[in-house]
Amino acid sequence: MVCGVGTGQTFEAELWKKIMGNTPRPQYPEYPLIYNLLYTCGRVPHVRFINYTSLRSPENMLKMYRVFYSIYTEVTPEVEEIIREALYRDSGEGPCVRKYRSAVVWWNPSVRRKEFTGIA
Repeated sequence: MVCGVGTGQTFEAELWKKIMGNTPRPQYPEYPLIYNLLYTCGRVPHVRFINYTSLRSPENMLKMYRVFYSIYTEVTPEVEEIIREALYRDSGEGPCVRKYRSAVVWWNPSVRRKEFTGIA
């Protein structure tokens, strides 16, 4: 599984504030939950963090943000315009470049923790 990890990028924080006001911004470190769930079920999960760069068109980024914000609020034409203006200020007509960090969680389904199975 690949799970997003907050990057602390100011663009996303500023855009959230413009659209959502003082509503607390969601945090994304869901990998500890997945890790703990797997471990509790007797699996031995591994985690590796990766950094990567995404290069997308402004229109593609608009679609992505539209989907994201639709989880938290109604995406009105006014909200779309806020997103569009922010993307233009950030990238102009060129591609939108974002740096991300993710946690990659994997496990071998046939390997179980010894204490969970009772194997010595």
